[in-house]
Amino acid sequence: MNTEVLPGDEATFVGLTVAMVASRVGVAPATLRTWERRYGMSPSQRSEGGHRRYCSTDIVRLEIMRRLVLSGMPAGDAARAALESKIPDVSMISPVDIEQIVLRVSEIFKTLDCHTTSLHPGGGAVLSIAGSNAIARGLSKAASSLDSESCNQIITQNINEKGVVWTWENLISKVICALGERWAKTGQ
Repeated sequence: MNTEVLPGDEATFVGLTVAMVASRVGVAPATLRTWERRYGMSPSQRSEGGHRRYCSTDIVRLEIMRRLVLSGMPAGDAARAALESKIPDVSMISPVDIEQIVLRVSEIFKTLDCHTTSLHPGGGAVLSIAGSNAIARGLSKAASSLDSESCNQIITQNINEKGVVWTWENLISKVICALGERWAKTGQ
């Protein structure tokens, strides 16, 4: 990944820390470090002391990766798609303005072809879902993360491709039951 600050970012570059970005993106700080080490999802800059510092463009890429992972795509494929995504100029958006970043990510995410069924979705299950498929695991991740946009996208895509009955029987009902079982056991 390019480690330079993009043109225009110098003026608005705040350089958010790992903890701040993790909180905004909705992953653990260790996850950001793992994504950097395994998949090259590096921040644009580092402080003089070598600490990671993220700009708006970095946050957009991380959010794209997170959404792709939640949709069921394997992390390696999601990272490749995020790194290859054409990111329009977000330098005028402060990395602190998460609403504007999420809005921009939503626009970009709609243009990605890589979140469709052309790639085999995968990844581990957040919830224990007996006999689940990779799409159900992706929906469970999105539901557990309270990511309504990803839930809507997964459900809508599957209704359009496989129909309402299949989507209800193979995705929605399984995730709802798994959420209920987890709540009954843990109260969460």
